[in-house]
Amino acid sequence: MYKKILLLCVVVSLCCTTTQAQSVFSYYNRYMRSSSKAKKMYQRDYMGYGKAFMAIDVKQHYTDIRYVDPDPNTNYNTGGKTADTFIHTKYSAASAINYTEGTFFPLQKVGREGLIALDVSASVNLIQYSIGPIDYSATTGIVEEGISEQFYFPIGLVYKYGGEVNLNKKSKFMFTMGCGVAPYISGSKIIAFSNLMMGSRKYVMAEFGVFAGIAWKLRATVYMGNMILVENKYADIFDATSGYSDGYGNLDIKVTGGTTATVSLLINPFSWDWRGRGDNYSPYNKPRF
Repeated sequence: MYKKILLLCVVVSLCCTTTQAQSVFSYYNRYMRSSSKAKKMYQRDYMGYGKAFMAIDVKQHYTDIRYVDPDPNTNYNTGGKTADTFIHTKYSAASAINYTEGTFFPLQKVGREGLIALDVSASVNLIQYSIGPIDYSATTGIVEEGISEQFYFPIGLVYKYGGEVNLNKKSKFMFTMGCGVAPYISGSKIIAFSNLMMGSRKYVMAEFGVFAGIAWKLRATVYMGNMILVENKYADIFDATSGYSDGYGNLDIKVTGGTTATVSLLINPFSWDWRGRGDNYSPYNKPRF
């Protein structure tokens, strides 16, 4: 099942390549046709790719229903087997990618090169886990992989310093730090079972950048607190997509994701059109908002 999901993602990505190229071209055309005021908004946009890091905590309780049948007329010889199996394991990401895009809205100028702003973005993490073989009993075991796709929508207050403040390419260095709240939607498939979850997490971020033809920025974001990825009670182990099962067991499973970190390389795609004369101290670069 996991390989089918991965194959579907690849096929969809290939099918969307032409559409994405057309979207980028259309995005550029909209920018070129925009008014001077609208162009300033486009010039604050950023996007880019990176890596995500999140370990998961997996708690499982497997019950062989043949040995806990409430029917008094049922007579099973347990043969020394245990009806209940408790398994608690932790896994680190085997591979993970992140895509982020967003913009910011100026709120208050601070000095000549500082700015308090509202940063709004969308970020997607696609994380894969190698679960490996798990034996629940002598007759039931699975060999599984896990995958989690998480959509974050961070909204936060940030302090910015440098070229982004006045959209000026002469100010080569940039810095941003801030914090906020990130609502999220996650879709995960761990140990043959899947869930769609929603919630919110607090986050902090820091960003360093330099202007070299366009604005390049390295952003680190940390999402704090735990998030539930999968929670399934009384699931039929017979639904496992791989491994072996005699079909007589139920499984309670809870998968929790821990603190999540992302490191992304971002660009401001329209920063090539930032103001190119003077510096942030010159009269050419009064606040542009």
